[in-house]
This record gives sequence, structure tokens and C-alpha cells, in this order.
Amino acid sequence: MSRRIWKETREGLSIVIRTAFQSKTDTSDEESEEEPPKKDPQTTHTSKTKYKHKPLTDKSSIRLLELLPGARQDDIACSLRECRIDDCRGAYEALSYVWGDETKRTPVWIGERTLDVTENLASALRDLRKPDQLRTLWADAMCINQADRPERNHQVSVMDEIYRSASRTVVYLGPNVKDYTDRAYAMLDELAAEAISREHSPNVSSFLSGNVTISLLDRKHVDSVLYERYKEEFVAGIHIAEAAWWSRAWTVQEILLASHAVVVTGSRSMDWQRFCTGVDYAFAIGILTSLMIGQVADPTVMPYLSMRALTQVRKKSSDALSMQASNTPVPTQDMLRMLIHCRFRQAMDPRDKSGLGLEPDYAAPTSVVYTNAAKQLLLRSDSLDLFGACTPTAMDGLPSWAPDWSDTSSVPRPLMDDAFGNPRQTHASARTHPSPRFLNATNTTTNTITPTPIPTPTLLLTGHELTTITALTPTIPRLQFDMDAFTVSPLQGDPNTLFNRLRRLGLVFSYLAELYTQLSAVVPQVGTFAEWESFARSQPPQNPTPKPAEGAMYDPLAVYWRTLCAGAGAEAVEGARAGAEETARLFYAWRASLRPLARFHEWCVHRALRPVVFLGYLRLTWKGYSEFARRIEMVYERRLGRGENGFLMLVPEGAEVGDRVVVVKGGRVPLVLRRDGDGRGDYRLVGEAYVEGIMDGEAFDEEMCVDMRIR
Repeated sequence: MSRRIWKETREGLSIVIRTAFQSKTDTSDEESEEEPPKKDPQTTHTSKTKYKHKPLTDKSSIRLLELLPGARQDDIACSLRECRIDDCRGAYEALSYVWGDETKRTPVWIGERTLDVTENLASALRDLRKPDQLRTLWADAMCINQADRPERNHQVSVMDEIYRSASRTVVYLGPNVKDYTDRAYAMLDELAAEAISREHSPNVSSFLSGNVTISLLDRKHVDSVLYERYKEEFVAGIHIAEAAWWSRAWTVQEILLASHAVVVTGSRSMDWQRFCTGVDYAFAIGILTSLMIGQVADPTVMPYLSMRALTQVRKKSSDALSMQASNTPVPTQDMLRMLIHCRFRQAMDPRDKSGLGLEPDYAAPTSVVYTNAAKQLLLRSDSLDLFGACTPTAMDGLPSWAPDWSDTSSVPRPLMDDAFGNPRQTHASARTHPSPRFLNATNTTTNTITPTPIPTPTLLLTGHELTTITALTPTIPRLQFDMDAFTVSPLQGDPNTLFNRLRRLGLVFSYLAELYTQLSAVVPQVGTFAEWESFARSQPPQNPTPKPAEGAMYDPLAVYWRTLCAGAGAEAVEGARAGAEETARLFYAWRASLRPLARFHEWCVHRALRPVVFLGYLRLTWKGYSEFARRIEMVYERRLGRGENGFLMLVPEGAEVGDRVVVVKGGRVPLVLRRDGDGRGDYRLVGEAYVEGIMDGEAFDEEMCVDMRIR
């Protein structure tokens, strides 16, 4: 693994150097191949009257957009007609696209009137228009009267039916990019053809946890002659990977609902399944990797991989419901997983991330939508896993027990799964069942969904305290790779002039310096791990631990490394035999591999590191680092803490000294609560905790349980 990653590093640098010195002048802003459209001088359109939607006459009706044929330079002309969904099944294509900048609009003709649409929608209509045939589409911005809130609410509520009833979904990624789009689609088509001929089936089930980077470290390499042909051609597809479509909240729902889909970029198109087959095969043979320069997660490909994981979740849910009624909702646990996967995805309106069969209401405050969604998840499920998605929020009116889905910053992975993505098999409350209740303003219990829960409802759980936090370490941050820092700006004029040659040389060194700067973020992270170990050693943990096997030596760091793994031992890896022993061996190998970087951390205070030397150390230590690192995914964005009873534990970044660690009925893992300070004894939820030795009910005592009010 380390040899291949270092090879990727060298090849990546060589591509940058060759690109910097190539004689052809490229542009980094990915200009469209086509000239800006000009108005046809023969057009008869002269009216400037704005189009106004007529009210729909039936609750089961939608509007269809009929895109009139025309040449590229012609104005976009279309018509809108009303149709009952049952009467137009399979008679239209549903457009999945990104609105784009709403301040930049362009008019399209509807009859003799105009409707202003975003430039991205206009670009899609221009690329999808046929020269000699009518094309019937459904596009939300035009087919829904956005100014009519009741209509908008209702149309959004039947969006699933609209996409299911379409003949296919058209995924529009953006306009043509000169010299790149054609090459990218040709490459993906050939990759897909070879994958199909070799009956290659990618294993995407490991993506279900969201741990995409670590999953890809385990992928088996597939040899192919296409690797040499396309190993440098992947740059042609960067504009496709960076399309905003991949990172939006609505688009993931639209592709999951599609019975059939096609991907479109400019004038090029490809069947969705064939497109995914080509991309998956590019990962398999090594053309693409989720690791930038072999070390840090590459955010460019993460949205695509997340999308693939979500399709697997959806397929799993559909298979489970195939024997049930067609109107059965997605199982609650799968819905929660979808929401977690979609968390980083952007939405024009943060309320667009909710589902669960709630009637859409764009007049309701976002906090109300999120609160009602959280209540539904808690009432419909047999777990409290929702709390793993809760983080501190500044949103007014949102209770601490309801996730703020608009927070797309780096958040810790929920503890409902282990680091390998397997559902956690242990249960801190001894497999009891949750019974969440909600108190209204008069302190009476209500489990109904209300349109305006004011004041914020109080959640009532039953449980008991385990300990109080007395000490904490710094947080281990999750490393993020800034792709924008590696954008090479275009050079103007003759590329062979001395000035431009020197500038290209400067860009190469700038790239190397930025690469070093970002990869060197590993060094302070290693320093924090050293602080964690010192913290764990400073006071022997009092956690209950299994007795060592007869003849085995006492391991003073056993509680520490078990806490780092948060329950992910080698027994969870297929083919492993001695789980705990193997994990301990990997821990000590990983610990030894960190020593050079720990020394670097000390040297950083006094001198600058040489990038090449630093990369060399990473190359030599990466294999040992990554093999254990895949077991400690739960430490990121969390702290190590110590309880009043001496327990060592993993707690949220927002935890403070004095917070209570509790076990509640129905809880898979302990929770961290904080006194609300209102004098009534209420709590606020801080997050989940991992406490080695009590994760399977060892410390839970139902007779000690009392009601706990969480606001």
C-alpha cells in the first residue's frame, strides 16, 4: 500500500510539473466551448410583459414545460401546460439541476411573455433543446409558481411522485468545457465498457457508514491496460467532479427517486448507470483515488462517493419494503442514515433537508421543521441514535436534542456504527427500549407534531448518572484538504517567454509549498495524540476491563487504545482471528510510527521543515499509520475525558468539566448532559460518549433510573 501511495505522490507531482511547463495556454475558469447566445434577428418576440402562472385547477395536477425546437443562437422559447400526474406518466423528463446564483437571471419566452430564470437553468434548456423536435420536461423553477407559497408547499409534497412518474431524470452537470468534456466522456465510456466486459462489480457496501476514505484504503487494486492510457487523463474530468450538482441536498433526493437517469454535460450525455460504472472502475484500477497525494482525503470525489453510498441505502430500504405496500415510508433508521450522509450537502433553503413524510411548509421557521423532524425520528424508531447527529447550535428555538442539519461543518461520526461502518452490537442500556415523551408549555405530555412548537418542547427520558467529567484533553481535528489552494491561474501571452517560463516554475514551487503546508497539518495532530497518551497515563483508568488471558502480560495502555478504537477491534475485520491481540499489535506499531513525526512536532517550534524530508517520513510510516488509523475514526472532533470515578472516555468536542455522563433507557451509547442553569434541574444535550467497559449494559441499573428533562 505504501509503495503505491508514494507512486501516486510522485505521479501527481510530475503531472503538475508537466502541466506547468506545457506550451499550450489553458484557462482555469473552464470556459464554455460555445459562444454566448445571440438573439435571432428574425425573431418576432418583442413583448416585455412578464409571465404569470395560472393557478392549478386540481390537487393532482402539475405543469409540464414544452421546450420548443430551435438553433443554439435562438432565444429559448417554451410553453407550460397543466396535466394530472396520472395522465402524463412517462410522458416527460424530470430535470435535476442546480439553480445557481439567483441574482443572475435571464429571460426565457413562454408564449409572448417572459419569465426570468437563473443562468444555470437557461444553460440547461439551451443544451437540452432539440433542433427539430419538441421536448417535454419538468423543471421546478418554471413548473412551480415560486411566488405562491401554498402551491409550492403542495408541489414539494408530491415531488417524489413527479420524479417517479417521469420517463427518466436528466442530471444536468453544466455546460461544455472546451477540450475537456468530450475527453472525459470518452474515457468514462471506455472504462465502463471494460468493467462490463470483465464483469467487475465494485463493493460499495462499505460506504454505508460514510467512512469513504478508510473504505477505499481496503479496496483491492485491479490491473488494467487502461491505467497507462488514462492515468493522466483524469484531469479532463475534474470539471465534472466539481459540478455543484454533486453537493446539493435536493439533487440526491432526485436521483434516488429516479427509475432511470441520464447524465448531461453540455452536448454530451451518458446513461447514469454506465457513468457510475466508469467512475467506479476508475477507482478500481487506480486512475482515481480518494486520497490527495496519497495522504489526505480529497473532497473533490467525496460527494460522488457519498451519492453512491446513498443509492445503496435506498436500494437496501427498497428491497426491505418490496413485500410491503408501495406507500410504506422509508424505514426510520435508513432515513436517519440518509440525513447524516446528506448533512454536508448544500440547499438554497435549509428546510429542504427534511423528509419523513412531513407536510412541507415554507412558512414555518427552520427550527420548527428540524424539531418536528427530530420528534418523528424519535417516535418512529426504537433507538436514540438521532442524538449522534446533535451538535451545539446557535439556531434560535432549536432544542439541544434536535440536530441542526444546516450545520455542514466537520462533525464527529455518530457512534451508532463502529469505525468499519458495522452497526454497533453492544448496548449501554442493556437492550432496553426507549420511551421518549415530550412536554409542552403546561408540562403535560404530548407526542403529537405541532406546526409551531413554542416554547421549545422539552424531551423526557429515563436514565441515571454514571459520572461527572473532571478533566479533558484538546480535540483531535479531522484533516481537510483545501483543493482551491491548488488552482493554477491562467498565463496570458506567449507561453514560451522567459517571464511565463519563470512564472510556471514559480507555480510549481508554490504548489509544492502548499502541498507541504497542508500535509504538515498531520504533525500537530500527532502532537495531540501524544498529549492524549500522557493524559491516559497520568492516572490509571478505572474502567472495567476483561482479565488478560492466562500467561499474557498486563497492558497498561489497553483501556486507552480500546477507547481510541471505540469498540472497533480487529474481530470486525473479515478474516481476522485474534481480534484484541491483533488490534493491540497494530496500536503499538502505529504508536512507534508516530515517533518521527512527534519529533518533527517539537522541531517545528524552532525551525522550518524541508518538505521533501517530511514527505519521505510520511511515505515510510504511512502503512502502519493507516492500518490502525482506520480503527480510530471515532476520535476526530472529540476529546478524551476523565470522570470523577476515574473512567477514561471519549466525549464530544463541546464537553466541559462538570458535565454529566448518563445512561438512558433505549440508549445504545452513554450521553453527555449539561445542567441548563434555569434552576429547574433541566439538562441540555452535549452529545454521545464512549466509555470502555460499560458499553454493553455493565453499568446500567434500571432501578436507579429517574426522569431527565432535556431542553
